[in-house]
Amino acid sequence: MGIKKLSYLLFLFILPISCNAEKHSFKSASEETLFKNFTLSICLGMAYKDASKEFINQVSSAANYYREFSHISLEAYEEARTTVKNGLKKLRK
Repeated sequence: MGIKKLSYLLFLFILPISCNAEKHSFKSASEETLFKNFTLSICLGMAYKDASKEFINQVSSAANYYREFSHISLEAYEEARTTVKNGLKKLRK
């Protein structure tokens, strides 16, 4: 099984479980955790942009939820997007 399929399957099954778990709440997570999870979500979305629409929708929804419950400036999120985009370009070379 390819790494893309494995990553997709893990993300597909683990994200909904972790989002619905009682011990996990976006509102009680630290700003740092929310920002790291946001960055991971956009990284997955950018790295696997050719994946199924369902995967992209879940990654986008996760990133939006993490951003929604955070109080970090929008500039920080835009900088994270730029950093992830540039990092992925370097990895693909």
